[in-house]
Amino acid sequence: MKEKFISIRWYIMGMFLLLIFFIFICVTFLMVKTQKQNMIREIELRGTTIAQNIANNVADLLLIKYDLEVAKILKETTKDKSIIYALVVDKDNKILAHNDMQFVGANFLPCCFKFYLSVNKTPVYFDKNTGGYIDFSSIAKAKGKINIGTVHIGISYSIIEETIKKTYFNIIIITLIAVVLSIIGSFFISATLTEPIKKLVEGIKKIGEGDLEYKIDVKEKNEIGVLAFHFNKMTESLRQAREKELKQIAIKKELEIARKIQEAILPGNFPGIKNYRLISFYKPSIEIGGDYFDIIQVGDDKFVILISDIAGKGIPAALMMMMFSGIFKIKVNENFNPQTLICNLNNEIISRFSENVFITAFYGVLDTKQNKINMVFAGHNEMLFCSVKGDVRSIFSKGVAIGIVDNEILQKQTEEITLNIDIGDKLLLFTDGLIDAKNKQNERFEMKRLYDILKISYAKSGDEIMNKIKFAINEFMEDTEQEDDIAMLLIERIK
Repeated sequence: MKEKFISIRWYIMGMFLLLIFFIFICVTFLMVKTQKQNMIREIELRGTTIAQNIANNVADLLLIKYDLEVAKILKETTKDKSIIYALVVDKDNKILAHNDMQFVGANFLPCCFKFYLSVNKTPVYFDKNTGGYIDFSSIAKAKGKINIGTVHIGISYSIIEETIKKTYFNIIIITLIAVVLSIIGSFFISATLTEPIKKLVEGIKKIGEGDLEYKIDVKEKNEIGVLAFHFNKMTESLRQAREKELKQIAIKKELEIARKIQEAILPGNFPGIKNYRLISFYKPSIEIGGDYFDIIQVGDDKFVILISDIAGKGIPAALMMMMFSGIFKIKVNENFNPQTLICNLNNEIISRFSENVFITAFYGVLDTKQNKINMVFAGHNEMLFCSVKGDVRSIFSKGVAIGIVDNEILQKQTEEITLNIDIGDKLLLFTDGLIDAKNKQNERFEMKRLYDILKISYAKSGDEIMNKIKFAINEFMEDTEQEDDIAMLLIERIK
């Protein structure tokens, strides 16, 4: 079934009418509110002034009992059609004088139903005979000292109502004229816009169907023409973007495969090491990288431990890491002596690559019988050692990254050190992706945070300490994009 569409002409007319209606509501509200506030101020000022003038004029007359003169003043006041009554009451609200003498001696009781007109809380009362009225009062003091009574005058509320009605009427007239003009104007505007817009719609349909070669033919020298020009330009960009996207999808799939292969190379389970616990953590960055760690048993009581970082990122670094892993597993079976193995690895990397490729690495041989580790740092960052007593210090020795210099220089500049491990001691190995991680303020995680975590948590188990470090790095980075892989190994002697 073919879809039915409403002409844009009716949309334009509807928008004009809605706009006029909105303006009508706003203008009505503002004008009525302003008019009403002005009237309230005027009436309050007028009522208060009249009440005070009457109080000043009748106070002395009431003192000497000139009731007729007082009634005359009050009656003269009510000649103004807006004033409903004028009277004077004593302290008990008994009428002493009134513009209508028949009410003298009666009690003055305004109607019970009332509301407040303004912030000054001027009361508005309603009576079935007189309708709404506003009561103003002023104390009459004879000789300026003696309180004779209180003057009350009632001003009709219809003054405000009539003013508001006139305001509404004027607004309605203006709105009707505006609506008629807007309907006429919308017809002319819609007729002018319809034809080029139809061309745009036709072009959009073609492009929506996948024809990114289609060009919209609109020659108007106005916004519609500019829109058609940029739409054609956008279509060309979409065509190019689609081609680029297809290429990126292919690359993304290749990267996903490479990342899975890279993660598969990292050991999932470590060999059982008597009296020791090993905990690892690996968090790859968005782009695949070259962090690598491994633990290989080379004797009944000896285990080779390696953590390394290949220079660079992306597929080249990942491929380099995969190749380095294979070379390491071969060479470690030939000779696992730290300095010898580092030299053998260095020789392989230099002979295979003519370009400047280098790898930082920590390599150690853990002897679980003598409870010591012999190790070298081939340009790798320091290791943190946490003793059972809570003493935390960094362990580091001089060394050169693999792949930079020949074996003769490498051997001279590489120092092998030995560390004894007591029960409860912990060794934390990591790549620079951990301490170089940044937050939203571009601050680095740095070594001090790791040092503080170990200092506070030295009595905790290795698993608990690793969890604290992971929580700290996640909290520090929040949603910041991870720029480099993070790899950690924690070695804990438990017996």
